[in-house]
Amino acid sequence: AVDRWREVTGFYPAILPLWSPFDLDLPAPRGGIFPADGLLQGLRERGVEPAVFAHSADEARWQTHGYEAILRGERDEALEAWGIAAAAYGHRLVLRWDQEMNGKFPWSDLPAREYVAAFRHVSHRIRNVAGARNVELHFCPGLRGGKPGGARLERADVELGVEVGL
Repeated sequence: AVDRWREVTGFYPAILPLWSPFDLDLPAPRGGIFPADGLLQGLRERGVEPAVFAHSADEARWQTHGYEAILRGERDEALEAWGIAAAAYGHRLVLRWDQEMNGKFPWSDLPAREYVAAFRHVSHRIRNVAGARNVELHFCPGLRGGKPGGARLERADVELGVEVGL
């Protein structure tokens, strides 16, 4: 896909979003542990930075995989397994977790403090417990959000829902 992009535009994209949920008990592509090393290597060779989009749970699994489960530690195994794989990858990796806070997702209408607490927990399990210091968590709330702050926040943006065409 990125080679085709280059054929059309004359350049590679700077960043390529990839999907990698933490639902380890689901079969790929909706589950699994981490983007394939071959894919990540191919992107690196082309100078394309991977940005991994991941979410805590879809609506059907929110009760067992959502923020309450995360904060109780019930998703720690999945988060740490993902973090170990990310650490083994060994290169800078942007993780955009539970993005589009102004979207239509189970987490979209929750109070900012709940998102912030879960974001901090996810960051701690991946970066500190699993040792994936190469992972930069990308904070992307809606316009009404709070801020995780401290060493846990490496990037921030606001999802405005604006479409841009080439």
